[in-house]
Amino acid sequence: MQVPIEQITELERLEEVVPRRGPSRRVRHLLHRLRLVWTVFFGLATLALAAGAVLGPADLRWELGALGGLAALMLLFLIREERAARATMARERYLWLRLRDLSQIFEVVLGVRSHDDVRSLAGLGLQESMLLLRSEYGALILQDTEGDDHVTVLGYADRNYDHRPWLIEVQNMLRGLAVNVPVFVPNVSADPHFGSSAMLEKAGIGALAAVRFGNGSEAGGLMVVANPRPSEFRYGDDKTFELAARVMTSILRHGRKLDELSEVIADLKREVDELTYANQAKSEFASVASHELKTPLTAVKASVDTLLANVRRGDYEALEEFLLVIREEADRLIDMTGKILEISALDYSNRVMERRPVRLRRVVDSCAQALEVHLQEKDMHLQVDVPLDLPPVFADPGMVRQVLINLIGNAIKFSTSGQSVTVTAQREGEGVQVRVIDEGIGIPEDEQPHIFDRFFQGSHQGDNHIQSTGLGLAIVKEIVEQHQGHVSVESRPGAGATFCFDLPLARDSFGLEGTPLDFKQSGEVEEFLRLALDWISHVSRADGAMLFIGGPEELQLYWSTEECENLLEVAKVATRAMSAGSGILLAGEGTSLVAVPLYFRDQVAGCFVARRESPPFPLEDQLLVEGIVDRISRVLAEAAAQRDPGRQLRRAMRAVRDLLQNSQRRVPMRVDPSLLAWELADRAGADRELARDVRLATNFHDVAMAQIGLDIEKQERPLSDTEQERLHEHPRQAARLLEDIQAMESVSQIVLHHHEWYDGAGYPDGLAGSAIPLGARIVAIIDAYCSMTTPRKYKPVHEPLDAARELVRCSGRQFDPSLVRLFLGILEGRSWLEPGESEALLIELETVAAERLARSGGNGQPAPTASASVATVPADNESEEGLD
Repeated sequence: MQVPIEQITELERLEEVVPRRGPSRRVRHLLHRLRLVWTVFFGLATLALAAGAVLGPADLRWELGALGGLAALMLLFLIREERAARATMARERYLWLRLRDLSQIFEVVLGVRSHDDVRSLAGLGLQESMLLLRSEYGALILQDTEGDDHVTVLGYADRNYDHRPWLIEVQNMLRGLAVNVPVFVPNVSADPHFGSSAMLEKAGIGALAAVRFGNGSEAGGLMVVANPRPSEFRYGDDKTFELAARVMTSILRHGRKLDELSEVIADLKREVDELTYANQAKSEFASVASHELKTPLTAVKASVDTLLANVRRGDYEALEEFLLVIREEADRLIDMTGKILEISALDYSNRVMERRPVRLRRVVDSCAQALEVHLQEKDMHLQVDVPLDLPPVFADPGMVRQVLINLIGNAIKFSTSGQSVTVTAQREGEGVQVRVIDEGIGIPEDEQPHIFDRFFQGSHQGDNHIQSTGLGLAIVKEIVEQHQGHVSVESRPGAGATFCFDLPLARDSFGLEGTPLDFKQSGEVEEFLRLALDWISHVSRADGAMLFIGGPEELQLYWSTEECENLLEVAKVATRAMSAGSGILLAGEGTSLVAVPLYFRDQVAGCFVARRESPPFPLEDQLLVEGIVDRISRVLAEAAAQRDPGRQLRRAMRAVRDLLQNSQRRVPMRVDPSLLAWELADRAGADRELARDVRLATNFHDVAMAQIGLDIEKQERPLSDTEQERLHEHPRQAARLLEDIQAMESVSQIVLHHHEWYDGAGYPDGLAGSAIPLGARIVAIIDAYCSMTTPRKYKPVHEPLDAARELVRCSGRQFDPSLVRLFLGILEGRSWLEPGESEALLIELETVAAERLARSGGNGQPAPTASASVATVPADNESEEGLD
């Protein structure tokens, strides 16, 4: 397919504007040539083998025909891959051009290259109204397209005060008036209509101007500007405020269009990312698979050549030997092809899991019977130590059998005659741990980290030089992780190997039949709900979590992460939350509960309850759980609207599973970083929704470390240059992972930019100053502080004073100075800094700010970072310039 030069040039320009992943055009061209070479090779091989099958000796025709069939299959595979690659490139080109058109529309509508959301734009309009009407206070209610209210408050000293009640009361008082018609009250206490409001008096309102803005008869929200004391309004203020209301209506209308365009652009970007990633994965897979297939095909070709050279010799003694080689290599090719198809199905979620309670002993006995022939061939014995009364596991029996067949089969393959293999299973907490132990050749220590990689083959191949495909253990890892489990290996050369994996227990519970959540592919719904329960329990640091399904009148416990003693009391709290339709925080003696109802299709379908003994849940944890449950509801609603709900749910489950696995690998902190982030966001004036997103981003900002192949927590040295380059990809990978969970887009943007520097020297997009999202600037400070005060093998631990001093030193360059100032106040409030130390750091902060201002020429812009900086200590899993 020939591509015009103009299109290629335009595509390259677009690829420079929008960061991308995947191979470059040159690499793709090289892969295209490789595919052509292999296509020609297999085409010639097919013709040669077909000719041999027709014209060759009669006793070789079947073998040559079989090999010709395999070569033809590989030829068809390569042709299909070439067509898919071309279709992918054409689709990508269309998406990039479409993305460019939408981006241009987006910029024309807004007039600037950086955009804010509707609430930020409305906040700017409210600020302008406060300035024009000389008001100290300002408040705003925005109604979204679904009728929900969002409150924005500016100018108030007490941000912890709940302003919603008096705003709603003012909105109700003005409900009979036309939209965009302002009301002025110079003296609230003397006004006959507003003076009777106790809420306005409690809020300290002396004078106010209010207007309901909207389009036609449809109200879009309420804007109020006020002063603490009675004050007269000037002539012309009514026209000014009316104009401000109409501008606010225009902002709301165009802002909603911008939001819709943002969603379209985000979807296009996500689709482009998925296509480029899929194309890269296909290319890498084809390259590795071709390499692995080359070895047996080379042996087959050599054997066939030898046989053809001696075909006229009737007494050729090595005939049987070469035919055996051909058969063994053909069997190996068939085995490899089957495993390739299996792992492809696991990769693309094409294999649907049928999870149910499974008796593990029955599965192990079935595997032992299937492998009995192989055990007898090597005079080996299989010992089974799986109690008959072991509780059932919640798993797909076919997949568990495949895991055991692979592990026991490997143990037999890499052991010598007369040795034994042992399978044990025992309950460990809320799961069952299974071990497969052999007495074979063992695995070298340097190969163990890669033993579960695809196509990896160890240096020791067992007796008789048995070859392996390198896919069996990769399939084991995929299956175990899809069951929310973990697989590991312990071994020493010559001392055998022990493979260990765990599976979740099956609890006594009812299904979703007859409940509002009973829709197509409810098996994935059940699995997602149980995984979501683990997510809530982990993020809220709860001792246990429960999910109730049903309505307030008929409620049943569906799943629990623990054995609950006072289940009746917990159920009563869940019923109260479902009846109220909102979350409830209950702090009793020794036990605190957070109950949040689960909505599905605009009706209450159940209730999540988190329990903690001590310390009690704060209000922040309730809001956090509410945010997670809201996202769970959106995932379910989105999945139910799809033709294939299971596909959407499997994507979300894969993302949540990666979040949980990453969090479990992290080094324990001296303090919960998410609480520090919440407090800093609150002091910075963030609303509750943004503070909640910041807390989630703090928990999951490093979720992609495993995907880029870096285990920072076990790092014993600073990162190399190559590892640094890989590390710079993790914000994008993490953001893409979070976007797989419905309504996590705002969190993903914080994660994407939390390594940006205030002076623009960070990554991945080089944003600077206020262009960096507020949440990302907050996470950067918390991430750095907690990293410096947490033990690492490759760097010393900083005391709070030293860590705070480093933040001050890097303010204005790496960190937002205003946020550093607020964070110093948090440290002093927690008694981690003495008052004298805090004052000294504030003076130092002013000095650093003055020096940077002088270097920037007095224009207030951040000074550029020097190219030769001091070697530094990493700020949370990273070694980079900035922090010493």
